[in-house]
Amino acid sequence: MEFFIFEEEVNVQIYDKTQASSLTFPHRSDYTKTAPLIKTILEAVNLKELRIRSYDLFDYTKELAGVKAESKIGTLDIARASPEDHVFWLNLFKPDIIKLNAEEMEKLSFDRLLEIDNVTKAKLWQVVGVDRTDCATRIAKLWMDNKVESDQTFQFTAFEAGTVSHFRDAFYSNVVREERTFIRIETNNDKKHIVLELGADHGAYFSDVTALQFLRLMVIPADLKMEEEDLNSAEWIKLIDPEYDLDVIRIGGDDESSDESFTDPRSKFFFQKEEEEEENESNEDDEGN
Repeated sequence: MEFFIFEEEVNVQIYDKTQASSLTFPHRSDYTKTAPLIKTILEAVNLKELRIRSYDLFDYTKELAGVKAESKIGTLDIARASPEDHVFWLNLFKPDIIKLNAEEMEKLSFDRLLEIDNVTKAKLWQVVGVDRTDCATRIAKLWMDNKVESDQTFQFTAFEAGTVSHFRDAFYSNVVREERTFIRIETNNDKKHIVLELGADHGAYFSDVTALQFLRLMVIPADLKMEEEDLNSAEWIKLIDPEYDLDVIRIGGDDESSDESFTDPRSKFFFQKEEEEEENESNEDDEGN
């Protein structure tokens, strides 16, 4: 089910397996007459997926005050909406999966999102276009505050470099394993670990951002054995960006013109620590000679 809500009109599309049915309602002055019908749909229909796209300067959901969403919803996908509408939809439903676009919610603070239980307790939370480096750290700490009781995943694309190093510094004493593509930490629940995985890093190829990283934060069983070759990076990256070229995340390659970092796009930060250690050892050897 999709809501397209702009100044000119409100368009609701209800999909079944074969086709979509579309209802178009007038906006502004006449919209109050159709809001009760929208409330009925939201309260009575179980939805596999609800996608919201609305005019971000107008709080459309004011007309839906008092609605009680008793229906079940699988995925809530907010492509665009005002800050207040974001908060309304996220508080209204308890979906298994939440999809957000950080570029379309610039006026909604990350702190406010973390105050919404339906967000922080979702089985899968996905955000595109994050421009801060502490989000994975903040969410991992929040999961720990909740005793890491359930298996959860937060996957996102980041446009700022430094997420992995920020996470490592914050949980340095908790690290139980660090590889090229992931960091694994212990938690205050002896049955659960948290893993931050770097699926791809291509920031060097874009002039307007410092990074283009695909990252995934997961709660996993503490006794789960994990190897790099077991990680399904291509699969979950495709969920974030279906149009992403999976060829660019392969390790190795025959293209002689490719940048050195392109041969292993996930190594940018995970190798940083090893390089620093090697440099320190080299300096010690020089001093010894």
